[in-house]
Amino acid sequence: MDISDRIEFEVPLAAIPDRLVFAFEEWLRELIRQACDRDDSPERQVAVVEAAHLRDGFLAGSLTPVQVAELAAGAAGWLQPEWPENAEEVGEVEHLASVTRGLLELRDRALVAARSRPQRRVVSLDPGLREVLRSQTLQVLDYNHHRFEEVLDLAPAELLDAAAIFRDALAVLDTIGWLPTAQNETVTVTIAPGHLVELDRLRADLAMRVLDRLDSRERLTEPEEITEADEAIAADRRTVHGLLQLAQQHADAER
Repeated sequence: MDISDRIEFEVPLAAIPDRLVFAFEEWLRELIRQACDRDDSPERQVAVVEAAHLRDGFLAGSLTPVQVAELAAGAAGWLQPEWPENAEEVGEVEHLASVTRGLLELRDRALVAARSRPQRRVVSLDPGLREVLRSQTLQVLDYNHHRFEEVLDLAPAELLDAAAIFRDALAVLDTIGWLPTAQNETVTVTIAPGHLVELDRLRADLAMRVLDRLDSRERLTEPEEITEADEAIAADRRTVHGLLQLAQQHADAER
């Protein structure tokens, strides 16, 4: 299977009314602009990646209810109209006020949908897949740890989203183990669709890293460096393939 292949799996969706789409588009552009304008720091890179993932999810129609709630709340705050100063501005203000109302109503509906836990599915793991799931679930926790650095300041949608990510990851690790194991038997684990979304983000990043390493490998001349690069590329490819297998098993469990 080519590393660029993507296994599509069911993600809980919250519909965005057509009249609110432009507000999401404008707010996503603003999020990306704000992320790019940050000082050169690890936080800037995280913010850019997160904004890009949200935009990709929006374009693909695969935003989760929590993500819809978060974006709707952000767009409502950003588009909030100012009191008109002349008669010509009244119509635009009324339009933006109506859009803001729609965004806040959508936020509330999406939060209700987020509280309805999506169906979790049981998958079987051989030792190789078990290690892929363990290591990449730890990566999910590491990737999202910044969410709890200012947990008391998170908006409701952000807090629910962070809680779901950590709850799903911890449930997986508590089942399969936090440490590498030498056991050879197959184990079963229940995985939430939301955790598959987080793993798929890692898979996409790993696939891009493989391509980058292949490009840089062509410029290597020392045998030792070439060997090291080949080993790193092979390891990333195994992980990508394992994540694709997990997504496929999760999809097959529905049938």
